[in-house]
Amino acid sequence: MSDVQFYSLLMFWSGVLLTKVIFYFEKKWKEKEIYQETSASIIRFLYMIYLMDLMTITDHNPDSSGERSEEESQLEERMSQLTTLVISSFAPKQRSKLVIKSWKDAKKIINLTLKGKQKIG
Repeated sequence: MSDVQFYSLLMFWSGVLLTKVIFYFEKKWKEKEIYQETSASIIRFLYMIYLMDLMTITDHNPDSSGERSEEESQLEERMSQLTTLVISSFAPKQRSKLVIKSWKDAKKIINLTLKGKQKIG
């Protein structure tokens, strides 16, 4: 085997290995992106449910003066249960890749995105 053949073979296998590495990291990046988008969708869903329930509570008690009522604490409990239910619908391996783990985490993210606007709970 001549030097040219040897280097050609070496370059070919180097290119194959480099391609495999690039595709591996691209796959991991896409997978992470999918889980972030899924987490964002779950947070949007939970936030919409929370707002609808909160509006129902405020419609039934328009004279409450900002104090935390029994209905609002029940709402927090229901949201915590709903979040647990939604997250537990994923397989354990997938569950660990989600951004949120509980309603508390979802509330923190929602409050961060709202910044100066009305914060929840």
